[in-house]
Amino acid sequence: MREGPRGRTAEGSREPITTALRDALSPRHVPDGITTVPVVPRDRTGRKLELPAKKILLGAAPSEVVSRDTLAEPASLDAFTPLAAQRSAH
Repeated sequence: MREGPRGRTAEGSREPITTALRDALSPRHVPDGITTVPVVPRDRTGRKLELPAKKILLGAAPSEVVSRDTLAEPASLDAFTPLAAQRSAH
């Protein structure tokens, strides 16, 4: 989830998100956790980079997953490295 303009966090947004997913899709689509990031990684054409973000969260190095030259905002993947370390600690 992308941070809102007022610094909205996932804690205050979890219930509406899970309810919307459960109602529109099914309970199996509700994620175990919801985390905010400053910006959603996108390539220069505007497509979301979901697979590279997932690979980083699974432990891959950002430099091995995607070239920063292809990103609209090169720093957009920086928030995923600490999240991956936090996930691996659990």
